[in-house]
Amino acid sequence: MPTRPTHGDAHWRAPVAAWLGIAMAACTETAAADCQSGAQCASGVCLASGLCAPVSTDATTTDAGALFGGDGLARRSDGTAAPDGTGDTTGAANPDATNDGSLATDGASATQDAKSDGAADLAVADVSPAFDADPTPGPCKPNHDGQIVVSEMPLAAGLSVPFQVAENVTVDLKPKTVEGKPTWDLVTLAGDAKLTVTTLDPGKQWFSKHYPDATYAVQLTKASPLLGVFRLSATSLDLLGVASAQDGLFATRVTYDPPVPMLQFPLTATSAWATKTTVSGLLDGVVVAWSETVELTAMGQGHLLAPLGAFPVIAVRGRVEKKVGLLTTVYRSYAFVAECYGVVGKVDSKANESQPEFTQAAEARRVGP
Repeated sequence: MPTRPTHGDAHWRAPVAAWLGIAMAACTETAAADCQSGAQCASGVCLASGLCAPVSTDATTTDAGALFGGDGLARRSDGTAAPDGTGDTTGAANPDATNDGSLATDGASATQDAKSDGAADLAVADVSPAFDADPTPGPCKPNHDGQIVVSEMPLAAGLSVPFQVAENVTVDLKPKTVEGKPTWDLVTLAGDAKLTVTTLDPGKQWFSKHYPDATYAVQLTKASPLLGVFRLSATSLDLLGVASAQDGLFATRVTYDPPVPMLQFPLTATSAWATKTTVSGLLDGVVVAWSETVELTAMGQGHLLAPLGAFPVIAVRGRVEKKVGLLTTVYRSYAFVAECYGVVGKVDSKANESQPEFTQAAEARRVGP
């Protein structure tokens, strides 16, 4: 007799877990070196451990291709590397982030005049990374203009990328100020394990007829095999539903009405939006319905230190309030979004977390080597 699956908390935090995925970018990592200040590091960041943070370099993508929620050298599900370009940097103005999320130049100019492919343009010690005066042609190249638009979030099915994932782990989400910029250090967490996430073509899944305009599907958490189903539009990246990988007597397929925008474009340092939605369908073969209110708020611009490297990001804080009858459950999240890379890190809370900057995470996922 078939055994009824029990997804438990891993399903209830689906919108929080939706900060997931893959991004197409060529990133390099420098060897760690001893340091006492950011000026001694190529990345501009000296970690509390006394080692330099690794450097990431901007790159173009020659293949439309990244699933929302990560960063790194993308690979197709068959294991072959997706085509990637190389960065091209020149001296440029050093912009300051204003409190409305826009960028204003302060008139200072960099003296570097680099024209070689692969030259790093991420200088965490600066207020913001340098602009590319003559970017290499390609679908997406970070321009560090203080906003992330849909063209800087290339998405596709059929790609995979490695992450470092820690479960039931203590985290520090209060940023440190590193040379004037808020910086979150999530390089190493207790119990880290490598997880390779692959995007799926929703048109080839058993639930395809229920989400005809979906862009991709992806496993939401390491703890559960449930898939999130997403749609990309010019204005948002929407969570359409959650489904089990296989149909059957105890299948799961719930739909969000209206869909929940996990990102709105353009995303800036002051973006904020909320969605009240009804979730209905089948959960482990049982007809269910509940309501959710999803609130997402950008917390400003800064840098995330991930296992793969240091990235300029917009930090987005999430809160999900789920109501089933008289029972209310609250979940929280943090996501760190970078131009052309997607979410280079995400942290999900446990159930009924009261603190926005929580310290106990159900899952912490960061792009890894």
